[in-house]
Amino acid sequence: MGTDKTSFCAGKILINGKYFPFENGSAVEIKLSSLNLLFGDTLHIVIEHRKECKPKVLNPEKVCGPSHIDRHSDFRALNDSILTLSNSIPGKKYRLQQFKWNRWIGLDTLNAVSNSDSSNCSINIKKYLHSGTNQFRIKTLGSPETYSRTVAIKQKDEKDFMPFKSSSQTYYFTNPVEFKRATYYEVYDSYGNLVLKGYGKSFYINKLPKGLYYINYDNQTSELIFG
Repeated sequence: MGTDKTSFCAGKILINGKYFPFENGSAVEIKLSSLNLLFGDTLHIVIEHRKECKPKVLNPEKVCGPSHIDRHSDFRALNDSILTLSNSIPGKKYRLQQFKWNRWIGLDTLNAVSNSDSSNCSINIKKYLHSGTNQFRIKTLGSPETYSRTVAIKQKDEKDFMPFKSSSQTYYFTNPVEFKRATYYEVYDSYGNLVLKGYGKSFYINKLPKGLYYINYDNQTSELIFG
């Protein structure tokens, strides 16, 4: 790739109508803290790009919020396995999200039970809990996208989640891959493609080509060498 702006997707960025200088590359970071914006100020970002590509905006919640879902809503933990969203607006749909593997992951859609002028949502999160500190929030489905405050639930930290491991966090397996207890997992190849995902105490990788993979499980990420 060259160094001229036509070699990359984005050619020009405007923030509130003013040109935003940036060093062209595969990724551009806009630090909102450097814009000296006050609460309630308008933020309008325009990205001019080549027709054959479409820029991807990471962490859009940093641009749009995050803000509270509703002025009167209350998102909290009833106990170590039940979360509740109370006093929300009837008819709105919400999705539970969990911060895991360095990103927010969408879980279940909450079903509201309507009262006269408000709705209550509750969900059992026991199956989603991992070792250490768990972080959950609620996202509004539809426009505009808004987010609740984050609720943290602490669990016992399990360092030896795999039945055996090396000091480099690299595991060598044939079949199957086993955990000490059931967990959600994701397996990516060396190119970053998701090739397996699921929930359980073990899974088989015999249908995958031999080589290096990256596995997300519990609250950890490790290398997995198959072959």
